[in-house]
Amino acid sequence: MAFCGFLKQSTAATVVLGPFVDATDGNTAETALTIAQAAVRLSKNAGTFAQKADTTSASHLENGFYSTPLNATDTNTLGRLVVAVRDAAALPLRQDYLVVTSDEWDRMHAATGPIATLGIVARGTAQAATSTTLQLASSETFADDTINGCIVGALGSTQGYWQFRAITDYVSSTDTSTVDAWAVTPSGTITYVVFASAPASATVFPGVNVEQINGISVTGNGTSQKFSV
Repeated sequence: MAFCGFLKQSTAATVVLGPFVDATDGNTAETALTIAQAAVRLSKNAGTFAQKADTTSASHLENGFYSTPLNATDTNTLGRLVVAVRDAAALPLRQDYLVVTSDEWDRMHAATGPIATLGIVARGTAQAATSTTLQLASSETFADDTINGCIVGALGSTQGYWQFRAITDYVSSTDTSTVDAWAVTPSGTITYVVFASAPASATVFPGVNVEQINGISVTGNGTSQKFSV
């Protein structure tokens, strides 16, 4: 048994099985096995074994290692996925995978793009910056002003530190976000991360008077006074 990595839920993937070695001597690589669909058995999160849904047979790579495709049905269940193969000519094989959500997969593996679970709206390499703007990557597809209020962090390779500002305006046609002036204009290779912000309240909360245990009354404008009971 071996843990062989993570798979993205409901997403096709090709996994490498092996090495398959001779059933008699336990050493010689088996390079000519016929590992058809029915021979690849799957147990999803400790469920009953069944043949994989993808109909493609495994193909030999080298030294007893075989690649076999799995389809979205094979990976549709979160949790441990056990892949087992038995062939009379080779020792039995078992490999374990962990099927994770798409958000978790992106958190671990995505080089660019949003990661919803971390509140990240976008990230990438900026096209340019001025003292009060950051031009996001050309691949961004936000409409005008849709990321106003978000927080953008910029790391310019020349100065080598992050700066964070609120986006006050966004122009889709040029991918340009407007911010308050940077302490130092980012330069060199500029990477950025755009974080979601809390939604603005549609109303202004009224002041609240609170009597504390020691008899101090605290009012909404921040004043306080002692009173008797």
